[in-house]
Amino acid sequence: MYGTAAGVLLAFDPFLGLAVAGTWLFVAYVSRYSSLAAVLAAATAPLYQVLMHGGDGRTLVVGIIAMALIGKHWENIQRLLAGKESKIGGKKK
Repeated sequence: MYGTAAGVLLAFDPFLGLAVAGTWLFVAYVSRYSSLAAVLAAATAPLYQVLMHGGDGRTLVVGIIAMALIGKHWENIQRLLAGKESKIGGKKK
C-alpha cells in the first residue's frame, strides 16, 4: 500500500513524493519498523504539501491519501503500541 501511495505522490508532485519517500527511508533506517515509517511518512505528507505549496485543493487530496494509508496500517499501529510489530530484517514475533 505504501508503494502505491508513494507512486501516486511522485506522479502528483515529484518533490512532495521525494520528501515523503525520504521521510520513510529515514524513519525506517532509524527505527527498523516499516509500518512506523509508512505511518509517519503519510502523516507528514499533508504538512509537506502545505509547506511547499500552501493550503489548496491538493492538500485535501494528499490528506485523503494519508488518511487511507494510516487506516490501512491500523493493525500495525496496534502491534507497534503493544511492542509486537516485527522489525525490518528481524524475526517475526
